[in-house]
Amino acid sequence: MKILLISPSPPDYLGGLSLFIKGLAKKLGENDIKVDILSSSLTKNKDTYELYSKNVKLIKKKCYLLADNKNILRIKNPLFDVLSYLIKYRKNYDLIHVHSYIYFSTMQTLFLKKLVRNNLPVILHLHGGIQTSDFQGSNLMEKLMLLFKKYVFDLTIGKMVISSSNALISVAKDDLLAVNRVFRTKRVKNNYYIPNALDLNTFKRDKSLERKYIGFIGRLTKIKGIDYFLKIIEKFQDIDKDQEFLIVGDGQHLSNVKKAMKKYPIKFFESVPHDQMPNLYNQCSIFVQTSRAEGLPTCVLEALSCEVPVIASKVGGIQELIQDGVNGYIYKSGDINKAIEQIKLIREKNNYELLGKNGRNLIESKYSWNIIVKKVIEVYERIISDYHKKK
Repeated sequence: MKILLISPSPPDYLGGLSLFIKGLAKKLGENDIKVDILSSSLTKNKDTYELYSKNVKLIKKKCYLLADNKNILRIKNPLFDVLSYLIKYRKNYDLIHVHSYIYFSTMQTLFLKKLVRNNLPVILHLHGGIQTSDFQGSNLMEKLMLLFKKYVFDLTIGKMVISSSNALISVAKDDLLAVNRVFRTKRVKNNYYIPNALDLNTFKRDKSLERKYIGFIGRLTKIKGIDYFLKIIEKFQDIDKDQEFLIVGDGQHLSNVKKAMKKYPIKFFESVPHDQMPNLYNQCSIFVQTSRAEGLPTCVLEALSCEVPVIASKVGGIQELIQDGVNGYIYKSGDINKAIEQIKLIREKNNYELLGKNGRNLIESKYSWNIIVKKVIEVYERIISDYHKKK
């Protein structure tokens, strides 16, 4: 079996989607499946080819649009040439696995599939973000973009992309159930729920580190709720002004975080190599996730795997991860008073260890790479078999 994974950003870029591509490709290679990753270099440099890991080759194509580091849209949707590669090499593969429906790379892949008869089967992998509202925008331009996505893009290009794929995989059950409503499609088969996964040997408890922070890790955007987290910090001053907070991330609200650092005890990192992230999780006594919209956030999986209790907003796949009083607590997005009550409850009960161990047990039972890669391979085999039966 030979698979082509198509990703808007390379596997070593720090982000949930890229990390998933990296882990999936590695595990597929270890299962003797040949994998090519077709991705963007995120620069205007020439195309590069390299052996990435066992049975895995990485092909990075130069960007033609939005490749300026100063352009905030650059990482969100890099434009690189997928079409010419697929026209020339698609017959070298048994299946194409493309990630996230809103990227130019995905659009090119599904346009070609729709135009060319007897094309290869394509699996579209949803990584969250299909259910959005204009209120999630932090400024007028973002609000207009979200409205355009919901009422124009999703009902035209999005509908075509969803309808043309041979199979859908979603990291969140809620998104999978919402597909037909959001895109006005009538998909009834080959829709699969497969959650994200992580390396349990990397993300684990380190008892040598002091746990003192209440932490937030993610993009500093309104959709990720960094404004909510800053309000939590502000209100917490009346409860315990000595409590320290950790923020890791970059984004549009960076200036607001830097202003807050001057008033409150915040430890901040704008960028941290992924292999160093376990050290930061292990310095958190509680992890807080404040998003307005999500799929299945990798940061929550990583916190649970490091045995950190999680308090999270009730969006996307969060309800599949967090159980009240078992490994943390969930609250309605935006209800920061409830989130603060839940932080206080954990502190008063002093049950960090119990909640943490329950979180780790959940990750070991459902979200290890060994479990997830088997589910992905089963879908590959089923879709490839169905495709050849129809030929």
